[in-house]
Amino acid sequence: MMQAATEPTTAPTRRAPEGADAKLRRCVVTGASAPRPTLLRLVVSPEGVLTPDIAGRLPGRGIWVTPDRAVIEHGIARKAYQRALRGPVQVLAGFADLVERLLLQRLLDAIGLARRAGDAVAGAQKAEEWLAAGRVGLLLLARDAGADARRRWQHLPQGAACATVLTADEIGRAFARDRAAQIVVRQGPLMKRLMTDAGRLAGMRRTGSDPAETPQHRDGE
Repeated sequence: MMQAATEPTTAPTRRAPEGADAKLRRCVVTGASAPRPTLLRLVVSPEGVLTPDIAGRLPGRGIWVTPDRAVIEHGIARKAYQRALRGPVQVLAGFADLVERLLLQRLLDAIGLARRAGDAVAGAQKAEEWLAAGRVGLLLLARDAGADARRRWQHLPQGAACATVLTADEIGRAFARDRAAQIVVRQGPLMKRLMTDAGRLAGMRRTGSDPAETPQHRDGE
């Protein structure tokens, strides 16, 4: 029998240590457990509509699902969310598309925060300057980047991560320009948020032939 991952009804008597099992949540569709930040929380609005809680802060009883388009749509078809929430829940048409749009906006907002904080730069010249200075912790390379850009970033410093989940137009939007083939981000809390947000969006954009990928660490050479 499928078990729902819900918010705890009472506060714990003490804070769980970092990485403890208490931070795991179970996907109501696949049954697999994963760290809470990598999953998507769903709640029911006062109108009885299933609502993505992208930031994980909305009030009410929540359930958790893997942010993967196929998983989410499978859950809709099987009425997994109604069973997990134990009541009638309205799932609007295009729910998976809504999730993708919200996750995209959250990622772009995070990039904007990193840009304003001086933790991210776009454009080949500035990116290569950061690479030479050892500042690169994360590369966001456009899914539609040209061959030259892909060759330029074939090798990254050891420990740096790379994700190709955004288009050049989307990267450009985050930097108030038309297009940008890449963004590099320095190590820090904002980089960690970007990696999490990029990983969740990648799941919503992944298909059998889709190049969208979650951030991957490269060993470098």
